[in-house]
Amino acid sequence: MHPDDLVALGVVGGDTVELASPRGAIRAIAKSAPDVRQGTVSMAHAWGGLPDADGDLGVVGSTTSMLVDTESGYDPFTGIPVMSAIPVQVRAVPG
Repeated sequence: MHPDDLVALGVVGGDTVELASPRGAIRAIAKSAPDVRQGTVSMAHAWGGLPDADGDLGVVGSTTSMLVDTESGYDPFTGIPVMSAIPVQVRAVPG
């Protein structure tokens, strides 16, 4: 995330944040990245454990597929759901 976005949330790199879409929510580790456009979240996909499994986010990562809506917004020809440019809300996780 852009450093100004982290400041606005009251978090620093390494803090845990929650990202929520209309489909679901995940926890992730915040990282300051001045080359990311302000107001944008950039995450790698294909990481993370099972949705209900406890694990160290720094080791297993976050399951971004939990943010993907598979019921609507998919490509009408291929049936593939939209897996990028997903609107999310970000909040700091206390503790």
